Amino acid sequence: MNVALHHLPALEETETALQAWNQLLALYNAKSHLRCAYLLKEINDIKMQPNEQVAKLFARARSLRNRLVKAGGVMSVTQLINIVLTKLPKNFAMMVAILTASDGELDLETVTAKLQCVELSQEAVDTNIAFYANHSGRGGRGGYGGRGGRGNGADNGCWMCGEPGHIKANCPKNKCRNGGKAVALSAYVTNVAY
Repeated sequence: MNVALHHLPALEETETALQAWNQLLALYNAKSHLRCAYLLKEINDIKMQPNEQVAKLFARARSLRNRLVKAGGVMSVTQLINIVLTKLPKNFAMMVAILTASDGELDLETVTAKLQCVELSQEAVDTNIAFYANHSGRGGRGGYGGRGGRGNGADNGCWMCGEPGHIKANCPKNKCRNGGKAVALSAYVTNVAY
């Protein structure tokens, strides 16, 4: 019999090949049950990692389920989907409610695709928020604060220079006023003076 060295102490008391086989089977089953319990815990504890995409989360969950099934455990794809859906962040709540309320069987590809749509729309919202946060208020360009935040916001001053009393279209520092042609500041001042 060809057996790994770490199994030999368990086989010392056996007299026949059948007894040895039954002893090895008992060892394997005990390890298999422990492995199944560990994998079930891993699946139930799964959660999205920071900056992880939905597709990667479901790939990890699928891998854990496949390992569980190979170890002798039982879990349907629908059970796996329901577990993962309960572990998603709050920004997926509406889609999770829609998916769990559906009558048909859920499959991983459909669920992943629908959640990726939510993920992409959330990324677009986050990008827009970051853009507006960087381009408004103090120190930014735009918003009521004017360029560099020089305006106080209350008088809705010029967005070009930040001075009150005029808007960007009438700003004396605007070099692109004359139908898109560049007009130097000195030429503008000369025309106003005469």
